[in-house]
Amino acid sequence: MATAYLGRGLQGVADVGNATGISAQYLAATVNALRTSGYATTGVGTGVYASDALATSSLAAAHPRFCKQSLDGRYWRLLPEASGFI
Repeated sequence: MATAYLGRGLQGVADVGNATGISAQYLAATVNALRTSGYATTGVGTGVYASDALATSSLAAAHPRFCKQSLDGRYWRLLPEASGFI
């Protein structure tokens, strides 16, 4: 899996638990990807979120389940799987 992250330019990956907790995280500037153990329940809806130019307040407003803001003010968007699906 590390190779897949590096291939996407995601070198600073942090495990944060459930995605619903992203908004309670203050993350170091070196972290540009978050790996979750599930959306609201561990094991259900695991994913990787990236903080990049596509993760914006507009995206978060339009898709609050797929884009979150952390305490440091950055936005994080759910990345699609290799198949392209979220």
